[in-house]
Amino acid sequence: ELSSQSGYEVYFLGCEAVDFRMRSRVRLDGLGKFGIIIRSDEEASGYYISLDVLNGFAQVRFWGARDDADGEDSFEYTELQENHFAVNQDRAHDLVALAWGGYLELAVDDVVVLRIVDTRFMKGTHIGFYVESARLSIADLSVEILDGPEEEDHSII
Repeated sequence: ELSSQSGYEVYFLGCEAVDFRMRSRVRLDGLGKFGIIIRSDEEASGYYISLDVLNGFAQVRFWGARDDADGEDSFEYTELQENHFAVNQDRAHDLVALAWGGYLELAVDDVVVLRIVDTRFMKGTHIGFYVESARLSIADLSVEILDGPEEEDHSII
C-alpha cells in the first residue's frame, strides 16, 4: 500500500528496465490521483501516466530536467496524450503498462487507453508509481522484462 497524506510521493519498484510489461490491480482510496512512472532516471526525468479514477481520465506526459536552464525554466513538461476510461464504483482497475522501444501503451481493464511513440527519453530505467493526496493499494504486481526492438532508432513500423 502506497500513500500520501498531502502532496506528491514517488515510489520506485525494486527492478529496473527500459523495455517491459507491468501488470497490476490497483484500488484508490481518497480524492487524490495516482500514476505510473516509466523510464525515470535518478532526477525523476521520465514518462508519467496520470490516472484520475474518479473521473475516468488518463494522461501521459514527459517530465524532465534541463541541464542548460535555471529556475523555472530548468524543467521540461510536455503533455503527450490524454483519454478517458470507464469508471468503476469501487475505484479498482486492472492496469497493463507497456514500454517497448519508443512505444508506450496503457490498458485499463483490458481496453487500450493511451498509445504513443516518443523517443525523447530512452535512458531511464526506474519503474514505479506516484500518489497525490490518496492511498493506493496494489495487488498482483508483475513486471516482465522484454527484449527491445532491434532497430537503432526504436521506431515502430
